[in-house]
Amino acid sequence: MITDFSAQPKPQNKKARNLMILFFVLAAIAFAITTIVGQYRGIIGMLCVGFLTSGTLMYTKYLSVRFYYDIIATGVDEPLFVVRQMTGKREVTLCRVTLADIERVERETAAERKAHKKDKTTALFIYCPTLSPDVSYRMYVKSGFEKSELILEGSDEFFSKVVEFAAEARELRALNEEDDY
Repeated sequence: MITDFSAQPKPQNKKARNLMILFFVLAAIAFAITTIVGQYRGIIGMLCVGFLTSGTLMYTKYLSVRFYYDIIATGVDEPLFVVRQMTGKREVTLCRVTLADIERVERETAAERKAHKKDKTTALFIYCPTLSPDVSYRMYVKSGFEKSELILEGSDEFFSKVVEFAAEARELRALNEEDDY
């Protein structure tokens, strides 16, 4: 029986935090150099802006966000797998996939993720709260003629439930299609 279920992956963002601090320190150093040097002030100022932008992007993409992965079984339609992103008090739904459209879920390490060859016709979406997670999950989704891969981060327990619920949703879809004929 498919039930409502939710998970929040715990980010391990020491790399992102350290990179953010490094970019802000480099921006401060570049700014201090622009006050001393006169000849290359414009180039160093552009580096300062680049470091500030990089540090801000590290903060907004990895440190200030929380992801929630939900399985929503209540409703008239088929059960859904939903990815939500919380930034402060602002909530955005990033992904909504019917559970029956999930073909398979594979666990992969960082090396396997880097070595993975993606088909050019397949869309790739990364919903990981960690900059470079050691272990992630690749979810293959096929809806009609559209294929996509979602890279997610979470526990083995949650993704085993996703696989179980997806198989059950496919069986229910097949039974409903038989009843329609």
